[in-house]
Amino acid sequence: MMKKLLMTAVVILLLLIAVTVVCRYLGSQLPEEHQIVQMAQFRVPPDSVWSALTDYTTYPLWRRGVSAVELMPLREGLPVWREYDNRGQKMSFQVSTMDPPRQLVIEIIDQDTPYTGSWEFFIEPIDQGCAITITERGRIHHNIMRFVMHKVIGLDKTVKAYVRDLEQRFTPPAAQ
Repeated sequence: MMKKLLMTAVVILLLLIAVTVVCRYLGSQLPEEHQIVQMAQFRVPPDSVWSALTDYTTYPLWRRGVSAVELMPLREGLPVWREYDNRGQKMSFQVSTMDPPRQLVIEIIDQDTPYTGSWEFFIEPIDQGCAITITERGRIHHNIMRFVMHKVIGLDKTVKAYVRDLEQRFTPPAAQ
């Protein structure tokens, strides 16, 4: 019985090692950098979307996955903050471009993360409200994470989440 249990443990360990090696290799074959573009339209003026995107302290109220925001000292006169997710993980961001209410660029400023990148929000007025184009420019440094993002989670997860959360933020509640 003990011998069979030990053999099962060895087989499981070898499988885990094999999966790790394969994922690392496959990740090394994928591009480190990516660019994802997502567009959406909202029946609100550009200023409303701009206000939602630049009022960082309210992110936990409308962005799923953001449980808290801690404002940090300005850098070169531009906002800096740290976001906490629902598991307590944190990541720091800085605005690098701010042209109200048209263009906003937010960058990850942490250096010790498996990925880095930026999100550009370009807002333009249209007849019924505004259109927004979100461009994510990312770099996934670690091969296993690159494989997981490309093949399991999807590179477009964050930009789709921004659009989904903005849609929910600006969709009026159903009449009761």
